[in-house]
Amino acid sequence: MRVIGIDPGTAIVGYGIIDYDKNKYSVVDYGVILTSKDFNTEERLEVIYNNMDKILKKI
Repeated sequence: MRVIGIDPGTAIVGYGIIDYDKNKYSVVDYGVILTSKDFNTEERLEVIYNNMDKILKKI
């Protein structure tokens, strides 16, 4: 089973992805998505969406 955790925000979004198999956990990926303080809300959401889409497609 793959588990994805997301710490929501608009300036910084944290994420972690782990696998669970046969009573054992293993780290798949983790990190943060940063957005510029100069971006408005719509631009920040676009950056978050695009980055999360890339992350989810690569796993």
